[in-house]
Amino acid sequence: MVSDMADSLKQPLLNAEGQNGNGLGSVGAGGGGGSEKLVAGGNFHRFVSRVVNFFSWIIGLIRRYLKRIYDEATKSAQPAKAGLAAALCSVLCFAPPPFDMFNKNGVWAVVTADVVLEANVGLTISKGLNRTLGTLAAAVLALGVNYYAVNLGAYEPFYIMGWVFFGAALATMFKFRRPFKDRWNYAVAISMITFHILILSKSEHKDKIVLPLIRLATIVIGFLTMSLVNLGIAPKYAGSGISELIAKNFERAGTAMERCVTFYLEGKVLDQVGDILTGRKQDDSVHTTFTEMVAADAECDKLLKAVPFEPCHGRFFYQYPWHLYTDVTDNLRYTLYDVIALDSCLRAEIQAPGELRKICKDEFEGIGKECAEVFRLLGESIRNMKLVDCGYQLKTAEEWVKYLKHKIAKHSQTILVGAKDQTGAGDPVGYGGPEFEDVIAISYSDSVFNTPGLNTPALTPAHSLICRSVTPTHSFVHGRGVDGTQGLSDERRKELKRNIKTRISALSLIKFASLLIELVAKAKYMDELVRQLADRAQFVGSTPSPSTTSAPVGGNHHV
Repeated sequence: MVSDMADSLKQPLLNAEGQNGNGLGSVGAGGGGGSEKLVAGGNFHRFVSRVVNFFSWIIGLIRRYLKRIYDEATKSAQPAKAGLAAALCSVLCFAPPPFDMFNKNGVWAVVTADVVLEANVGLTISKGLNRTLGTLAAAVLALGVNYYAVNLGAYEPFYIMGWVFFGAALATMFKFRRPFKDRWNYAVAISMITFHILILSKSEHKDKIVLPLIRLATIVIGFLTMSLVNLGIAPKYAGSGISELIAKNFERAGTAMERCVTFYLEGKVLDQVGDILTGRKQDDSVHTTFTEMVAADAECDKLLKAVPFEPCHGRFFYQYPWHLYTDVTDNLRYTLYDVIALDSCLRAEIQAPGELRKICKDEFEGIGKECAEVFRLLGESIRNMKLVDCGYQLKTAEEWVKYLKHKIAKHSQTILVGAKDQTGAGDPVGYGGPEFEDVIAISYSDSVFNTPGLNTPALTPAHSLICRSVTPTHSFVHGRGVDGTQGLSDERRKELKRNIKTRISALSLIKFASLLIELVAKAKYMDELVRQLADRAQFVGSTPSPSTTSAPVGGNHHV
């Protein structure tokens, strides 16, 4: 039995050898050495390619492993930094004379070190400055209040209560107003708490005067200690995190766009977002990508507020153009809205029929592929701080847009009517037909709604297939709904409703096409923004020049 199986496997190979011998006999006879060299050369190139790919895979694996080790070391360094800073600050609680004045209040330095530590240097310094400035404002105000309170005698409690009310009201008023709401919210809250503690503490008059100054000094010591420890031991900067988050969002936008185009051409209908959010349906890959992009966008905004507090490091020089990162993230957010609109076409109740989607299949695939590649290249530019040219992909995408516009214009009647020919062949009317070029464009609204007194041109046979007059199913007379199909047979009513639904479903195709065209324009503008950022931030491969500072301006640009 084994020998039979071996013979059956050898037979196709023998047949193939016989065919090669018969078909290429003359070549083999005349130039057998050349054929053998070609085969040997091809095998050698394949072998070299496999070796290169293998070593590339090994190098990539090592890089990922080292990056994971570094990330784990950075994460494990955070607890060590917190413990070291707190231990150093606790020395104030046991300080010998003449520093024994800090013994009772040294705990505030430890508390400050515990509170201000964040995931990166920028957030740590930002929070520490908030706490220090809030304490400074509270200490100055409490110093004045305590200085005059001692001379009031029996009226001192009412005086203190009035300042308690004033401090809480004033701090709360600023807390919810800009710019305090965005950047100095924590400082206002700390100032209110510290002010109340300082003026309500049960201490002698002399201690009440000295207490605000000691409290301020201990908090400054705690803030400086934690900042120096965070900078000295495995520092993690917000600037690097911003570049990584923006790069990932670019890649996610490209992936989501490509998936939307692929699913749309396959005719796949996704679940409603409401069902996913309520747990009735499973989350899909496209919606998961959107969720990750929104979360990363919020984190990026948080880091952009922290980077101005970081010292210069690495390739982030003094007066680094962080405001251009804000422009990039804002415009990327608007690009995400268009990609979400593409996703909504996959979840809509009204879907374009598959015959209509085939009309623009090549153009949709081309635009989706090129735009996704542009977004990935832009993300690579920001991650590696190295300018990558996207000119070829953008030019190709714009060519696909021209083809798409031409095809929509050419087959506009077919797309708007969305009907099949009366022979039942199943192909859209006029698609590829020789007589379609001579069809006269007729208003869609005029062809759907029988407008009285409308003079329409004489219809050719092609017109009779494309633009048939339809009786409206409903109309409104004096504010009352009237059934326009009264007196028609049931078959005619069903046919009318089916035709109207088919015509409306074609709007989904128009919406999808217009969104793809809009995304090409957004991708082009995003490329200009990244180029401007590369010039100002001195990316590798950029060519800074005075002219780059004037175009484009940035901000929320609606293409």
